[in-house]
Amino acid sequence: MGFKDWKAIFYSEKDAYKSLFTKECRLKIPKDFSTGSHGTMRLHFKSDQASGDNLTAPFQAFIYGNKGIFEKAEEWLGNNQSHEAGKLMLLGLDENDKIKVNLDDTSGILSLAGSALLLATNLATVEETRNVVNKKGKAAIHLAAELTGLDESTVKLLVDKTDEKMLDAKDNEKEQTALHKGAKRGNLTLTERLIGRGASTNIQDSNGRTPLYYAAEKDHHRIVRALLEYKEKHESVSNDEKSGLQDHHGMTALHWAIEAKDEVSAKLLVRSQSDLDVLDHKKRSALIPAADKELNKVVRVLLENNADAKVQDSHQRTVLHWAAMRVNLGIMEQLVHREDIQSYINEADYLGRTALHWAAYQHWQHRSQKSAMKLILESYPQYDTRDNDGCTPLILAAERGNLEPVKQLLDKKADPLTTNKEGLAALDQAAINGHGDLVAEPIGHVHEDKVKMKALELAVDHKHLSVAIKLQKSITDRTLQRMAELL
Repeated sequence: MGFKDWKAIFYSEKDAYKSLFTKECRLKIPKDFSTGSHGTMRLHFKSDQASGDNLTAPFQAFIYGNKGIFEKAEEWLGNNQSHEAGKLMLLGLDENDKIKVNLDDTSGILSLAGSALLLATNLATVEETRNVVNKKGKAAIHLAAELTGLDESTVKLLVDKTDEKMLDAKDNEKEQTALHKGAKRGNLTLTERLIGRGASTNIQDSNGRTPLYYAAEKDHHRIVRALLEYKEKHESVSNDEKSGLQDHHGMTALHWAIEAKDEVSAKLLVRSQSDLDVLDHKKRSALIPAADKELNKVVRVLLENNADAKVQDSHQRTVLHWAAMRVNLGIMEQLVHREDIQSYINEADYLGRTALHWAAYQHWQHRSQKSAMKLILESYPQYDTRDNDGCTPLILAAERGNLEPVKQLLDKKADPLTTNKEGLAALDQAAINGHGDLVAEPIGHVHEDKVKMKALELAVDHKHLSVAIKLQKSITDRTLQRMAELL
């Protein structure tokens, strides 16, 4: 027993599936219309019989196959209503001419669905059908743009047969053109074909985005390149778009490319956008999210094209803040060697922290942290600046147990006696948090035994006895030594 033939069927009780460009489409063709293809294969459409001669009735079913399977499938459809409406299935005829269904052959279903799709697009050549829209305002060209994997002949047919006025037609959902949808789906062939026919690249949808935004957001850098090359050749592109057109979130296409971590698209957009300091809804220029996402090459290109490193976002952070927070030596090195470093190295964010605070605070690998601190310290920052909690970089480093920053800050004469709003100095924080390998550093720079005694008491209170012993040994005052022994 074996199947005589394998073909595809799709059935929908209400309307046809969008992959066939007929979902809710009212194509003006006769009911029970069949279109021929190679050999004996046909694509058969079945209309609602109740609609009589209404040529705009939605299709209820299509069958792709030869005459034999079509006749059997019609009979099967009439007798078998247990299948899911809208299901794409592989049908076959056994030796007794009975319908067999195989839902497991995914590759076969997809292959035959693709063939059915190609045949369905031939309907676009029927007069007046290619520009008909459904209730969502979508014509065949919109629906085609939402798909991927269309062969070039199908794309050529649809684009070339679409009236010029429909090329820039917007749907009713998001006010998007076919070019928006093609750019979003990564449909390069269709995008290039639409551009070639003169489809506008400047139209904004309901979110204020042009097709370029979606190509950038979805990491479709080949489409980004195609759109940018078109813009460069046409003076009709607005000055606003060249300077960095913003959507309703204040984002430019460059912002979206960076959000997608698409370095290729981002570098292309940097070179095409005249104003690189456009701020989004978080007051971020492109440079700041590029540093946040650790896109070192994009940061370099932005700086080479004069992006402003002094811009502060809604958290009052500069690109140097973000580089320090993300433990990114590559970006930090680019920034601290700039001539304008002194204009922003001591800028404080909304927590009152400078880049030096964050470099001292973060947990870096030993070698990286030493290098990061060295980079910033070479630029002569203010070592003892306090944040909103009164913490200096030294206090934060001691609290976190970051030995290298503590050493480097003390070597630069950072004050070990400065206290935060809770009255705690760097030595106190090391004692409280049990950083035994670290207490020796501030001890060597603190000569007052009373200060050491305070730290010792804190170490005991927090049950860090090994730290307490180190502190006790450093106390020279005999009275305080005896007091320490009693703790």
